[in-house]
Amino acid sequence: EKFDYKVMYYYEGKLDDTKTEVLKGGYEDIIGSYPDKSEGKYEVEKTENFPLKVSMNPNSNIIKVYYTKKMSSITVHYYLNNTTTPVSQDVVIKDYVDTVHKIKEASDIAEKYELVKKPDSEEITMTGEPIEVTYVYKLKDAEVIVNHVEKSTGKLLETETLKGLVDEQYHAMPKAIKGYKVISSETPLNEIGKMTLEPITVTYYYEYAPEQTTPDKTEVEGEKDT
Repeated sequence: EKFDYKVMYYYEGKLDDTKTEVLKGGYEDIIGSYPDKSEGKYEVEKTENFPLKVSMNPNSNIIKVYYTKKMSSITVHYYLNNTTTPVSQDVVIKDYVDTVHKIKEASDIAEKYELVKKPDSEEITMTGEPIEVTYVYKLKDAEVIVNHVEKSTGKLLETETLKGLVDEQYHAMPKAIKGYKVISSETPLNEIGKMTLEPITVTYYYEYAPEQTTPDKTEVEGEKDT
């Protein structure tokens, strides 16, 4: 003969009648399991009258399951773009499922970085599984201005701009400019270096060096006739 037994579920100490199960078991059967109704966000805090030994008394055939919300976590990463290189220490938030937390950009990010991507939402509800979100940063743009100057007059002959990112290596070089030659004794000390937040100026100095030209043939013959 089979007898009814109940499984009653309590969430944060409150009975949810809609979850109650009425099942059947044989006399003196040992019931060692019950339907899981944790919904992915609860965990068993305690049980009463479990395992159950089925009796003929329905008031004794009751298993009580008490659920409490799980602890979960949100981990906030602050990474350099296209890497897992941190630009600030991870922030780990631990709290109960369904709790809402607001996350934000780290306050100690070095000035040479700029934020390029935020998480889809900065208001996050804790779930039964750990959550990871990432703020993505890149090195700021940087430039090196290379000036080519006539030493005696200060005339700017040419200028160019080398573009890159902060901390990137650069190597400036003199140019072949018609009618001038670079003054090698005045090679700039900063022609090789790393780009910085502020623009770097590299200056090469030149002196006038006219090219040798061949006199026109008619001019030479005219000189002979005289």
